[in-house]
Amino acid sequence: MSQSQLERGVENLYGDTSVRDELTDDEARELLKWGETQIAQLAGQELDDAQFDEAFAHLRKLISRMNRFTGRRGELSADEQQVAMARIAESTAGLAAQSLTAQSAPTLSPEQVAAYLEKQPALDNVANIYALIDLVAPQPTAAAAAVEAETAETDSGTVDSALPPTEETVSGTTDSAMPPADEATSTEPPFSDRTSNDKSFLSE
Repeated sequence: MSQSQLERGVENLYGDTSVRDELTDDEARELLKWGETQIAQLAGQELDDAQFDEAFAHLRKLISRMNRFTGRRGELSADEQQVAMARIAESTAGLAAQSLTAQSAPTLSPEQVAAYLEKQPALDNVANIYALIDLVAPQPTAAAAAVEAETAETDSGTVDSALPPTEETVSGTTDSAMPPADEATSTEPPFSDRTSNDKSFLSE
């Protein structure tokens, strides 16, 4: 496993407000914990830095879209929810395409999406995050399972809080080809600063 990729991936994830700006800290923690697991899996695949950075970009976009759909789903029409789910599926496919140990991203059938959209109004945000993860998570191959087992034995380089890692937690990131966290952070204004009917995130 590349410890430097793991550390800078986690740092950039927690430094990007777009992956959590629609959620409370407790809600965001569940989504970010899943993101950390995906970063650890990518860091264990012996990707070069360019491959890792590209895969991480897809992961960050996926988490951002899951965050924003979860927080804004009550404001969306049925058609807009379908558009949002298509964006989530797009990011899932992009992430799987960069993974060396995961099978192709699951094809979300209209029936699967319809079943999810039917049940999601009754879910709180944490339950909805879990439902989205179950829906979009790529199915691991045997190699992916081995990576997961390896990362489960390693407790370094991970962060349990929904707050950004401290310098003591994440270090050695200056050699990365990936932009630092302040550059990677979305340039879009927080949703709290937008008008309630602003749904531009559907086209992001």
